[in-house]
Amino acid sequence: MKIILLELLTERSWRPVLLLAGAYDVGLLPWNSAEYADFFGHAKLAVQPGAGHCPWLDDPAWFTRTWAAFLG
Repeated sequence: MKIILLELLTERSWRPVLLLAGAYDVGLLPWNSAEYADFFGHAKLAVQPGAGHCPWLDDPAWFTRTWAAFLG
């Protein structure tokens, strides 16, 4: 089901995509995030060093800088 949903999303998605993962996230491992990024083809994956599943809490400054740079 996830793959079908992602295929539908990527066919319609023309907007930039940022996937942000924590390096130590056990819920969504960084290499799994990379696979999700591949579905979009044009997505940017940022892996936050030292972060877990809630990267905005682990290092708010890094998280904010990364989002701000992406939003330009």
